[in-house]
Amino acid sequence: MKSGDAIGSPEDWWIKRRPEIFNLVQQQFYGKPIPVFPVTWTVSAITTGTIVVGGVTYPWRQKTFTGTVDKSSYPALRNTPIVTAQCRFPAATGIKHPVVITYGEGTGIFQFLAQYGIGTCSFTPTSVQPDSGGASLSSYLIGLMNQGAWRDPDDAGSLVAWGWGISRLVDRFATDADIDEDKVAVEGHSRYGKATLVTAAYDDRIVVAWPSDAGAMGTAMMRRHYGETLEFVSSSSSEYHWVNGNIMNYGGRLFPGSQFPRKLELLDVDAHSTTALIAPRAIFVTNGTDTPAGVGDAWADPRGCYLSGKLASPVWNLLGWKGQIVPPGTPFTWPGTPGNGVFAGPAESIGGTPAFDLALIEGTVGWRRQKEGHTPTPNWPTFALFAQRYLKDKRPAITAGQSFTLPAWPGASLGMAAGTDADPADTIQSWQITGGTGAYIFKINPTTGEITIPDRSVLDGNAHAYTLALLMGDGKLPSHVQNVTINVPADNQAPVPDAASLQTITGECSAAITGPAPTATDAYVGPVTGTTTDPLSYTDQGEHIVTWHFDDGHGNVSTQTQTVIVKDTIAPSIDSLSATPNVITTRNHEMVPVVISVSVSDACDSSPTTSIESVSSNEPVNGVGDGDTSPDWEITGTHTLNLRGERAGGGSGRIYTITVKSVDDSGNISRRTVTVIVPHNN
Repeated sequence: MKSGDAIGSPEDWWIKRRPEIFNLVQQQFYGKPIPVFPVTWTVSAITTGTIVVGGVTYPWRQKTFTGTVDKSSYPALRNTPIVTAQCRFPAATGIKHPVVITYGEGTGIFQFLAQYGIGTCSFTPTSVQPDSGGASLSSYLIGLMNQGAWRDPDDAGSLVAWGWGISRLVDRFATDADIDEDKVAVEGHSRYGKATLVTAAYDDRIVVAWPSDAGAMGTAMMRRHYGETLEFVSSSSSEYHWVNGNIMNYGGRLFPGSQFPRKLELLDVDAHSTTALIAPRAIFVTNGTDTPAGVGDAWADPRGCYLSGKLASPVWNLLGWKGQIVPPGTPFTWPGTPGNGVFAGPAESIGGTPAFDLALIEGTVGWRRQKEGHTPTPNWPTFALFAQRYLKDKRPAITAGQSFTLPAWPGASLGMAAGTDADPADTIQSWQITGGTGAYIFKINPTTGEITIPDRSVLDGNAHAYTLALLMGDGKLPSHVQNVTINVPADNQAPVPDAASLQTITGECSAAITGPAPTATDAYVGPVTGTTTDPLSYTDQGEHIVTWHFDDGHGNVSTQTQTVIVKDTIAPSIDSLSATPNVITTRNHEMVPVVISVSVSDACDSSPTTSIESVSSNEPVNGVGDGDTSPDWEITGTHTLNLRGERAGGGSGRIYTITVKSVDDSGNISRRTVTVIVPHNN
C-alpha cells in the first residue's frame, strides 16, 4: 500500500491495493473513467468469403457495427462520437465466436486467428475521439463529457476515450448472435498499444490484452526515463492529449541545477502498476530491436516494457496464476550487431531482454521481442497461439444463489462453495474473496473453496446476512464474480458453564479461590472466561458465596456460584501451665492465695480467652482430721484462686487439681490441669 502496509492475500489485493492503484493511475496518468452515454446501433448486412491459410480454407462472415453516441445531454456538441468496427468471424452459425478487437489493424488479421476459430474486429478509435489535441478536446466524446469545456487536470485523455469505444462494442456484443461478449481480446500497436493497456485496465471484461511496442505511458517503466519519456508524452503537441493534465506535475528536474533525479521519481505508480490492474487476466507484451533503419524500437524502451511484466507478475502469482515465466538459462540481449537473436544495436539497455523471436508464453504474462523493429506483424502468430488458450477456454462458473449458515461453536466450517468448469481437463482452483460485507470475517480455502470463520470474536451477536464476493479460476480464465450469502443468526443463548458445580473452597483461618477462573461455552462465540466482582479471599469465619458471570459480549450472561467456607475447628493449645505456689506448707486452715500462669496459642485467634474453670480435691471438703472447715477453695479471678492450707490427719496429703479452660473466637475449647499439694508432713 502507499502507506507501507504489506499486501499478504488476494483479499487484500482486491479490496485494498487494487482500488488504490486504480485511483492513482487515474489521478497521475490517464484520467477518470468517462460516463456511459447511450449509443444507438446499426449493423450492416453480412458479407461472406473465404481465406486459405496453410493450405486450409476457412470460410468467414463479416459485418460492420456502427454506434452513434447520444449527444442529447449536450446538443451543441460540434462532432458526434461514432463507435464503429468491422468484424470478420468464422462462418459457422448458431454459436457466438470469440474475437480480437484491434485498434485499426483491419480484418485481414483474420488469417492469424482463423485456425483457432477466433474472429477479429477492426475498431476505428478516431471516430470516437481524434488523435489530436486543441479544439478536438472540446468536441467528440471528451467534449460531450465536459459539455464543450476544456478538460480539468484529472479528466480523461484520448487513451481512455478510445477504450471507452471498445467497451461500448463489448456492450453491444451481448445482444449479438455471432460474437461472444465474454471472450474479447484487444490489440493495439504503439500509441494504440498504450490505449490497449488502458482499455484492459479500465474494463475487466477484456480477457486478453496485447499492447504492442507501447512505450512510455504504455508498458514501458516511466521512471527509467529512457527513450520516449513521460515528459515527452505530456508536453508534445502531438501526444499530450493522450493523457490527463495532472501528469505535467511529474515533468522536469526534482532539484534545481541537477539533471537527475527527475520529478517522475515522485510517481506513486508506474507501468507495472497499470499492468497489474489486468491480473489475473492475460497480457502479451512485445517490442522490437532497437536500431533497424527507420523502424527502431529503442524509442519504446524494450527493457522497460519487459520489466513492467516482470514487476507486475507477483500480483498474478498472489492470485494463483502464473505471471511472467523466463526459464533458467534463457539468453538475454546485449549491445552488438542486430539480427542474430541476442545482439541488439548500440542503444540496447543494460540488462537487455530475453532474446529476439523467443516466445515466452507459458505464463499468463507473455513476452516476445521481434527482430524486425517497431511493428506488430511478426508477433501475430505467437499472439494467436497465446490468446486462444484463454479465448477458447470455457470460463469456470460459480454456482449462483449459494447460501451458508454459521454453525454452532466449535464448528468453523460453513461449507464448500460450488462451481463448475465445462472443460474436462481443467481443475477449479484459486478460490478467493474479492469483496462483500463478510470480507475479513470469513475466509475461503484457495484450493477447495471451503468457507470458514477463523475468529468469532468479530461477530457482534446481531442477526446478519453477510455477502461474500467470490472469484475462482481454472488457471486460465477467472470466473465472473459471484455473491454468496452468509447467514448469521442472532446470539440469544447464554453461555453454559463447563462444570456442573464448582469446588467448595475451605480453610481454617482463611480461604481463597486460586488458579484459573471457571469457564463456560457459548454456542455462538465459544469459550468464555468467568469474571466476578466478589472477593476471592476471606478471613471472616463462616460461609461466603462468590458469583461468577459468563458474558458472551452480546448481552447474554449466565452465572454460577462457588462457596468459600472459613471454619476454625481446632482448639487453642495450652502450651504451659503452672501454679504459684504449687506446694502449701502451712496447715493452719487458712486460705492461701495461688496464681496460675498460663501460655496459650491458637492458629486463628491471637488472644483466646483463658480462665480457671474448676477446682477439685482428692480429699473431702469436710473430712476426718482436716479441721472441719469449708469451703476449701475459692476462685478469685481468671487466673487466681485461694486454696485452704489443710489436709486430712490420717491421709498422705491433699492434692488440689485446678482445671484451666481456653476458648477461641470460634468456640473451640481446650482444657489442662495443674496441681497444688498440701503435704501431710513437711
